[in-house]
This record gives sequence, structure tokens and C-alpha cells, in this order.
Amino acid sequence: MSSGVQSVQRAVALLGAVAERPAGLVDLAGATDLPVSTTARLLSTLVGVDALRRDDDGTYRIGPAVSALGGEAEEREQTIEDVAYPHLVGLATLLDEATGLSVRAGDDTVTVLQVDTPRPVQAQNWEGMRWPLHAGGSGLCVMSTWSAEVLEQYLDEHPDAATVRRRLAEGDPDGVWWTVEDYVEGLTSGAVAVRDRDGAAVAAIYAYGPSYRFPDPARVAEVESALVETAGRVARAWGSQLAGPVSSPEEESR
Repeated sequence: MSSGVQSVQRAVALLGAVAERPAGLVDLAGATDLPVSTTARLLSTLVGVDALRRDDDGTYRIGPAVSALGGEAEEREQTIEDVAYPHLVGLATLLDEATGLSVRAGDDTVTVLQVDTPRPVQAQNWEGMRWPLHAGGSGLCVMSTWSAEVLEQYLDEHPDAATVRRRLAEGDPDGVWWTVEDYVEGLTSGAVAVRDRDGAAVAAIYAYGPSYRFPDPARVAEVESALVETAGRVARAWGSQLAGPVSSPEEESR
């Protein structure tokens, strides 16, 4: 096998690994069984031709050159991650904390997108991580949009239904669901549902950071407003792509 063919095969393997799950250099080297030095060289080349993009935290993601391949004659159908990305960037820049997008996967939520900002203390990238629906703000805000029938069916099979009912009763369906150290010790998270035209959650937008600094008590109202507005913008953008405008959470409450 020529070195050129081998390089192409390795590059394709890396693209496949990143498409399956965005990750950093070491993780991608392990996923493709390549030496770290070889992986670093190939990743640099792929970034250089826009096949991949590299986040500030070192996470590699599919780049615009590869994303565009699905739509030469017609536009590639965007995913909710595509739609949400610029809005999460704006939210992360405003709050100066990490932001993310979660979707439901059975009885769990899974983080499908995260945007980080340079801070003295950062948590890990949670993309691909699954959490039980009842175990945090993202899942609770999704559950709060369910019909009574669907919610009762879920709770009938839940071993701690009383606790879940209490937490749902304490939250604001149209507002921010705050959780402290539900996911990880020392982290606080605020989440808002991204709703479809019928008011059901299709995803959750969240921001999180170390509890000692997030949220700043002087900025709680600002943070909550930014979260709700961002969820509304993502809902409208996603809804307009599918089947017309989607009402934002603030519009639904009027």
C-alpha cells in the first residue's frame, strides 16, 4: 500500500470518528488506533482544508467543507445542532460560560452540542454524555412540557416518582430550571426548553459553570432572560425550517 493511499484511509477514519463524536487529539488517536503524532499531523491538514474545525478547547468537529458535501444540487438539511450553534456561541459570549444543547434519548437526555469560552476554570466537554431525565434541569424542563397522560405514564414506572413530581412542581415551565450539583459536584446549570409549535420540547438550551461564580447573584435576571431568549430564537429558527414559525417561550406566555 502506498503512503498516499494509507494517508487517505487514515484521514477518512479520523473524519468518521469525529462525525460519530467530536473529540480531542488523544481521544481521536485512540479511536482510530493511530499514533498521536500522526493523528496531530492529519488533523492539522484536515483543519487546513476546512474538512474539520478545531474549538478553543481542542475539540475537533466536522468542518464546512465536509458539511457542504451533502448538498450540491440541493441544500443539505440542517440538524438542530446546526441551527442552534450560532445562538449558543452568542449566549456563551454574553455569559462567558459554557453553553450546550441537549435532546431526549429515551429516558435520558444527551448533550449533542457544547460551546466553551476561555475561563480560568473549565469543566470537560459533555458532548455525547447521557443523563437520566429526572437528574437535572435539561431533563426537567423537557418533562415539564409533556402532556399529563405522557407524564403519568413515565412516573408510574419511576422508582422515585414523588421526588420527580416535587421537582417538577417547583419549576417554572416557561422559565429557567436551575440545578446545583445535580450532574457534577461544584457545577450549577440553568436550562430552558426549546419548544415546537405545539409547545412540546424538542431540546433544551443550557448554560453552566462553577457554582462559586455562576450565576453571579447580580446577573441572575440577565442570565435567565438570555437563556429564555436564546431558546426562543433556536425554536423559531428550527421551526421555520420544518413547518413555519414557532412561538418563543415569552410569546407563549402572553
